[in-house]
Amino acid sequence: MRHPLRLACLCLVGLLSTRAARAQTPPLRLVVSSGLQGDLARIACVPAGERSSGLTALSRALGQRSGEDVLRLDAGDLFGSSAVAHLATRDHLPALVDAVLASGLRALAVGHRDLAGPRADVIARARALSARGVRTVLSNLSCEPEAQDLCDALVDGGDEPLVLSTPAGGVGVVALIAPGELSAVAHDRSEGITLSSPEEALGRAVLAARVAGARFVVAFYDPESPGTLLDTVRMVRALPRDQRPDVVFAQDIDRSTATLEIERGAALRVFATEPARVVETSLPAPGTPALVEPEGEVPPAVSALGDAIGEQLCRIAAEVLPGGALTAPLDREGFTSLLLDVARESTRSEIAVINRGAVRPIANFPLRGRISRVDVLGALPFDDVLRVGRIKGDALATFVRSARSARFRMRGVTRDGDSLLVNGRPLAEDQYYRVVTSGFVADGGDGGFAEEDEVTYEPDPVGAPRETLLSWLAIPRGGDITRAPIDPAQRTRWTFRGFIDASLSNTTIANNPNYQDPQLVRSQGTAIQLDAEGHVDAEQPRYTFENTLRLRLGYQQTIDASGDTGLLKIGDLIALRDHLAWRGLWRHRRWYTPLPYVESYLESEFSPPDPSMLNREWHHLQWRPTAGLRLELPLRANLNAGVGMDWETLEPGAHPQAVAVIRGELPATTLFHIQDRDVEGQLFTEVAFREPWATTTETLVRLNARLSVPIFAPLAVTISYDLFARQRSEAAWGVSHDINLGLRLDFLKTLQLFSY
Repeated sequence: MRHPLRLACLCLVGLLSTRAARAQTPPLRLVVSSGLQGDLARIACVPAGERSSGLTALSRALGQRSGEDVLRLDAGDLFGSSAVAHLATRDHLPALVDAVLASGLRALAVGHRDLAGPRADVIARARALSARGVRTVLSNLSCEPEAQDLCDALVDGGDEPLVLSTPAGGVGVVALIAPGELSAVAHDRSEGITLSSPEEALGRAVLAARVAGARFVVAFYDPESPGTLLDTVRMVRALPRDQRPDVVFAQDIDRSTATLEIERGAALRVFATEPARVVETSLPAPGTPALVEPEGEVPPAVSALGDAIGEQLCRIAAEVLPGGALTAPLDREGFTSLLLDVARESTRSEIAVINRGAVRPIANFPLRGRISRVDVLGALPFDDVLRVGRIKGDALATFVRSARSARFRMRGVTRDGDSLLVNGRPLAEDQYYRVVTSGFVADGGDGGFAEEDEVTYEPDPVGAPRETLLSWLAIPRGGDITRAPIDPAQRTRWTFRGFIDASLSNTTIANNPNYQDPQLVRSQGTAIQLDAEGHVDAEQPRYTFENTLRLRLGYQQTIDASGDTGLLKIGDLIALRDHLAWRGLWRHRRWYTPLPYVESYLESEFSPPDPSMLNREWHHLQWRPTAGLRLELPLRANLNAGVGMDWETLEPGAHPQAVAVIRGELPATTLFHIQDRDVEGQLFTEVAFREPWATTTETLVRLNARLSVPIFAPLAVTISYDLFARQRSEAAWGVSHDINLGLRLDFLKTLQLFSY
């Protein structure tokens, strides 16, 4: 019994000694800043005494807590992707490092907005800070060879954990970004880097930090937006207890500071940070963080950095933009509209989209007198690129009508009641539109412009929003510059569309034994028919100019007991229609507003009919010029009524005849959907009255209806119906019907002009 009793006594003494040692170890006061996003200086040319910024307030708050038991850390996005952070890194890096050290920060976590900045800036800052003893951490980062410089500058997932020495013991620092947040980073700045699972990286880093002597482990997490504290809680709860940090700070959650207990009895807490603010808690028993208000003096190094950047901004402001004169105050909404209009003009795009947060609400709004370079830097603080792509009309309509569209500003698309207009023209769901947006939006920022794969982007960026606007403002202009960018609504949009319908049937029979099966006692035959149609249409606010060419040709051969008919023509048509409608008479148009039009219609044939079928030696060539009124109906349909002349030009002795024409047309339009396939319909019907006032009136009816179901682009199955009917005076009608089922090859191309 002595040995067990002795062992128990030794364990009790050891436990009491450990508790006594811990009791003698002072607690740690943890002071955390977050989300400054490069607010290092006021973006304006102001006197030295007025150059306050987010950094001055942050440094004053960090300085409120002093003593050896205080550890100051930044939870991420200290620099972000702001223009001021870029200026400071490029031109004032030593002063920037001095300011960070003067704020007392001992380590910086990387947030996704930091990654969105120029990679060279991230590397330069991390190296300069590391040389002064302040490390930058991203614990779930790994790099391909082309991005290895970034990983070398940071404490990444392949490095030993960062453990800081404090009187309270070693403190491990872990920083994580959700992999999905890379979608908010421009492609060229996320290329070559990978963010591993935050859960796995956190567990590994905590274990490694404990092995390296850390008494406490502090973790910073930038979750996928929109994030909640519960998301972070679930991630940590999935880890074994020995892999959990002592405290977790989550970014971009809610503006309210919050805390959640992971498990009853556990000391671990999860906190939400405050953007551009400082919070304080303590270890080993963290309580709900308290906000630390900015009080006291600004560190001289922080003031020196603000003065250096401020003087540079004053020099920039002195550089006059020749095209920046304003005739009226320009607010934030007007500035955003100007930016989008300039982006459309510079990229020859019909639509421009940007997230609302891209243009910041600077104090200078509304701008008066002139736009300065500093105004542009302040309103567009984030470095980004412009991306150009193509989006189909139905996907565009879905986005505009979605709740998500409220996060964006858009130029080129407007509402007209329940309908949508693209640059003043009805949105066509089957057509493609050229769109320009920022790299942030193209990569899914704020939910993205459209669903994945609905926009096909060109591989390379076409400039940057801020630089594009500055270049445009550098060109002298007179008058109201907000109306100076070319408006696609005032220019012509061409649509080129063509399709070919083809059908082929062939029946061959060999029945020498004279079997009487129905399949063997039919006639043999071959039939082939081609029906091609091409449209070249121009649409402009003042007019529409539509040109349609239709070619139809078909042959049939039948072999039966009575003989071989040979190839007989069953289709022969050449029709060309040119139609110009003038919209300029009316300032505001509705579907019932009549538009004057002129039209030329030519109809002919490839060859005259076989004499055995029709005794006609002259070649058919009909010309029918008309003029009248047109109604532009919903679904791009139209109704026309006009008068003119009808002349069979090559018929001997024929002369022009008066004609009245009524025509309705529904161009190729999506009628409904079968899963993800757009079923298109097309309808053309026309009634013409020759010599309508004479007793020998002649009536001609033409009708063409077509329905197509796509198989895969550009091939579709089509069924078409053609009707031609003619009656002279009281005589009987002559009618022809054609029903054709075949395959259709379709082509569609649009071109928005910016020159006329």
